Amino acid sequence: MFSQTQEFGGLGLSATITSVIFLLAILLIIIFLSITKRNLVAPSSTKAAYETKGFAVIWQVVVVVGILVLEVGSGYYWRSTNLQDALPQGDSTSYVQQASNYECQSNVLLRASF
Repeated sequence: MFSQTQEFGGLGLSATITSVIFLLAILLIIIFLSITKRNLVAPSSTKAAYETKGFAVIWQVVVVVGILVLEVGSGYYWRSTNLQDALPQGDSTSYVQQASNYECQSNVLLRASF
């Protein structure tokens, strides 16, 4: 979006400038967190939180992976059925013959051009 031209809805920045912007943003976040230490958790609550949430974390991972598998599987099924429906019904040998005729024509044109 940043590096796309304005004609296509972007900002018109080059890929290098976009990379520099994101690098600076990452560095600023790292510096900010290093100075303020806002990302650190108190040591006393860390152990208690780990002991009480161990099973919950495993359960959460299982649920998320299950949802992702269902979503990907249903998306694959939906897409493959749409593609099958989009194919013309009937004899597929005519398509093979058309492809071989096209290859023969292209070979003749290539030989004629040299």
